[in-house]
Amino acid sequence: MNRPVRRMLSRAKRAAIESSNVVTDEAPEAYEPPKNISRKSQEDLDRLNLAGKNNFLFAHLHPEQKSLIFAVMEKMLVKKGDLIIRQGDAGDAFYVINTGQYDVHISSGSDGEGLGPKVHTYTSSKTICPSFGELSLMYGQPRAASVLAATDGELWRLDRRAYKGLLSRADSRQLIRTLRTVDVLASLNFGQLQRLADIMTRKTYGLGEHIIRQGDDGNEFYIIQEGEASCTIRKDPSNAAEKPKEVLKLGPGQYFGERALLSNAKRAANVVASTNIVALMLDRGRFEKYLGELKTIIDTDRRWRERVTTTNEKFLSRPSVAVAVQMSIKDFEQYGSLWSSESGVMATAIKRKGGGDKLVMRTTSIPLVNKRGASKLVLRSREVTKTLPPHSFVPAVIKRFKSDRRLYELIYCQAKGSFQGIFVDEDNNTAPIPEECVRYYAASLVLAIEHIHMAGMAIRSLDPAHIVVAEDGNIQLIDLRFAKTLEHGRTFTLCGSPEYAAPEMLANGGGHDSSADLWMLGVFLYHISYKKTPFADAKDEATMFKSIIEHIPGAMKELSPKLADLITKLMTTDPLKRIGSGNISELKAHGFFAGVNWEALQDMQVQVPRKALELVTRFKEFDFADFEDEHLPTGDASWTNDF
Repeated sequence: MNRPVRRMLSRAKRAAIESSNVVTDEAPEAYEPPKNISRKSQEDLDRLNLAGKNNFLFAHLHPEQKSLIFAVMEKMLVKKGDLIIRQGDAGDAFYVINTGQYDVHISSGSDGEGLGPKVHTYTSSKTICPSFGELSLMYGQPRAASVLAATDGELWRLDRRAYKGLLSRADSRQLIRTLRTVDVLASLNFGQLQRLADIMTRKTYGLGEHIIRQGDDGNEFYIIQEGEASCTIRKDPSNAAEKPKEVLKLGPGQYFGERALLSNAKRAANVVASTNIVALMLDRGRFEKYLGELKTIIDTDRRWRERVTTTNEKFLSRPSVAVAVQMSIKDFEQYGSLWSSESGVMATAIKRKGGGDKLVMRTTSIPLVNKRGASKLVLRSREVTKTLPPHSFVPAVIKRFKSDRRLYELIYCQAKGSFQGIFVDEDNNTAPIPEECVRYYAASLVLAIEHIHMAGMAIRSLDPAHIVVAEDGNIQLIDLRFAKTLEHGRTFTLCGSPEYAAPEMLANGGGHDSSADLWMLGVFLYHISYKKTPFADAKDEATMFKSIIEHIPGAMKELSPKLADLITKLMTTDPLKRIGSGNISELKAHGFFAGVNWEALQDMQVQVPRKALELVTRFKEFDFADFEDEHLPTGDASWTNDF
């Protein structure tokens, strides 16, 4: 039996993260601090800063962010014997120890209702300010241990809602909405608009000051945040004696100078501050540094839309698609399982009874989804697969079925098995993947990522367990459970495989965008090259997350210099500096992909490497699986009405 080699977190730990985030996918609600929180003394702030220096969640925050967080932390006076947190309870707060000793207990479950043996003691001192519960700030995982006060003491408590809400105040949703109204930026996808928002700089102008002058070369684009400006023109720009005529007033949220992002054409008008003004500015050089030339972006978007139309027409004209659309769920039989999730979704390899095409069926258990509270996750996934155009490496859902307890989605993919099956040889041992194959798989994923990003979406989950290898040796991205349209630029959930999480998904609570997918691509390439992720050896989740946030790439001497360099540039902790984050062409031009014919690969006109075809022979018979939900009531299924 072909069983994947475990090189990642245990299923239980992955499930905890997956199931705890199936609903919390929107920007945190606006948070208003309680009015009765006491002000912090300088001594208090010094202690909190001491704790922050030693905690990975706080070490990378800006001083302003730390000040916001520290201001709302609540002081708790505790007595000896007080139970601070109990193992198994939902995590909703983080604690900093100011004074006292606190014992950590872990129960094995065999000691009844007891706390279990003591495994650690936190002790504060003048130079040490311990903390515990930081994972609760990220994804509300059930407590892994109990903490009991061994002495009287004092704690500072930070609520998860406060942490998320305060850090999201810097969210650029309104700015993204403004950028979406700029005509010359209409071809930018949501990820590119977020990148644009990230790189704009703040400028101030005094009353009567010229922001731009008629006749000057155009180079900057502006959005007014505060104040008002007057747009004026002279019939003869060279006549300084002519009084300029006001033709337009501009206020907060309005923009001007956008044509300068395309060319340095002369300014057609003056813009003068009518009041003190705060504006966001972006010059053409900075735009092109992070996103490439705007003309190229516009052309790329046009060609992508043309290709989507052509591909969709060809896909729908296939006889096999027309036949499959006419079939019912009873016309298929399962011949193997590809993957399953704790939130009640499973992908299986199926075939038509009596012979015919082999396809993939994604099945959802309504009882399990209701138990996990995951209906929003399922419906969002449906919306993604419904709106995402078909692609060579992102197969389409061609039909949906529904029964009383199941939802079914028929996917046009002839699956041989999960990509994890390639990790093992015929003796079930870890086996190497030749670099020639790594290049082919990487290029295929780059095209899949590009397609999804062009559609304005982020994948947010990319690991071998959920990538399928087709019978022809090509890989297919069929797990889009966590994919999301980035209408507002950023999203906020920690989701997917924890070992693949990008630093920005963990570090500051301010959300992440589609560039997180490129970090995951880097982890994937490392994973399939070394048979483990860069963070697989971490002793626990907190240590692993700290390693991700502070990641410094190693030498990777076993890999070719070009592959090692590509992984390093993908796994750059700063999203702005991550290769391909603003312009995927930069990624395609990397030396590791030298010789790749991107157009031919997109059309699947490239011969699959012989060694990749040999890897397909590693797949043996499939496992079979079904949901263990017979004991569960169906529950409220009204959310499936429009499925």
